[in-house]
Amino acid sequence: MSSLHLELKDDDPWFIEEKIFKILLDYLQDPTAAPAATAQALDRLFPANRPDEDQPAGEPREDPGSFLWHFWGVVHDVAQQIPYTAPEQDRLVELIKALKGLSSETKSVYLASWHQIFELWGDLPMLGPTFRDMCECIVSLNDEEEREHWQNLNAYAARLTRDGSADLIFFAEYAIQGLLEEDLEHGLVEGAPGSILECRVAVAAEWVIHCGQRLVAQEEEGIEAENWQKCKETFSNVSAKPSMSPHTRERVQKAMQVMEALQLG
Repeated sequence: MSSLHLELKDDDPWFIEEKIFKILLDYLQDPTAAPAATAQALDRLFPANRPDEDQPAGEPREDPGSFLWHFWGVVHDVAQQIPYTAPEQDRLVELIKALKGLSSETKSVYLASWHQIFELWGDLPMLGPTFRDMCECIVSLNDEEEREHWQNLNAYAARLTRDGSADLIFFAEYAIQGLLEEDLEHGLVEGAPGSILECRVAVAAEWVIHCGQRLVAQEEEGIEAENWQKCKETFSNVSAKPSMSPHTRERVQKAMQVMEALQLG
């Protein structure tokens, strides 16, 4: 069993959120649990697929859009609690990949707020907007917990993008640009491990490790060669700093190996 500690951070959770969380918790704590079977269990919670015995008496079934918003909210909240290099990060992404490939009894869903029909679950509807909303809740990296959440969410997004389950490459560009801010290194690099600089370095490194090829392969969505070179130089400069934890230095070294292998800049 996994030693991962997860919480449903809601004082008054909706009963469906509790069910989603319980399924995710059981899956992530049991390394033998199959992603496909867990995806099917999650699919059965969708309003049109939900058995009557799982629906509280006298309570109407919710709108599909409302379900999806809460569904992804729970998933993303779990993701931000998983340390960014923990094996459970990969396990969660494997589950989402299985969900994307699942043939649901409900083939499509119309989301009125988007005036669009989406395939369930092939389009993973509402994953992107809810992920962006989750990231916007992290208003500052001055708080240690928020730095941890930012690292974990970006590692999760990088894995989803790597696997083609979702396209969150925008956050890679944002992460690398954030690392290159002119004033970032001054006054922060000598702080204790866990500083804003270390957080930015770790996040950028995860994107390079998981999506480096994509970042340099397509001009429209990748990063400029100049910024790629600056990122390499920043990694090189900070990798030997005493303020960087050994773990962060190891990830930076791996990112630099990826950059060297791509032979750009």
